Amino acid sequence: MTPEMLITLTSCRTAQLMRVPGAGKPYWTIAEAGMACGGLEPEIFAAMLYSYAGADDVGGQLEQSLLAFGEVMRIDERWPATVPNIDGERFDYLPSLARIALAEERYPWRFRSAADGEVPVGRPRTVSPFYLVIAKVSGIVWVRKLADPYAALRWRYITWLSIGRAHMKRWMRREGYFGAERDKAIVGA
Repeated sequence: MTPEMLITLTSCRTAQLMRVPGAGKPYWTIAEAGMACGGLEPEIFAAMLYSYAGADDVGGQLEQSLLAFGEVMRIDERWPATVPNIDGERFDYLPSLARIALAEERYPWRFRSAADGEVPVGRPRTVSPFYLVIAKVSGIVWVRKLADPYAALRWRYITWLSIGRAHMKRWMRREGYFGAERDKAIVGA
């Protein structure tokens, strides 16, 4: 698999984004991600390291960045300040949502529900139990109060990855990872 094919696969987000299929190794090294993301915001570089270079040590930085984004969105979108947990006690849910977003990025297969295929018309999509366990809320609270804030945090993370991927692709082109000469050398034509 060439790097160009890999970027094409990951850009549609249907491929498992943590590892090269079958190789068990990170997509890019920390040095490659650093070269490609030089001068970009720290969140973009941290997202690239977390998702593509397998660096777990940037998780705290990413969580704080997602929390800061969530605080701004809570005001702008008028999200509730607290929600009831399973015991009925109210708590600030944003830290849990940030942790869930990073956990889903690292372990996407754990967050699939039984209804992740086709859902019959008129039937509600079920929620994966992992969301409920990590957030410590009921399914009703998740669907009514937390699904939209979670989607906003998750899309913010995906946006950071998309920007980083675009810079990585340009950097790889400049460095000669792609191109007709390299393709000829690989194919032997």
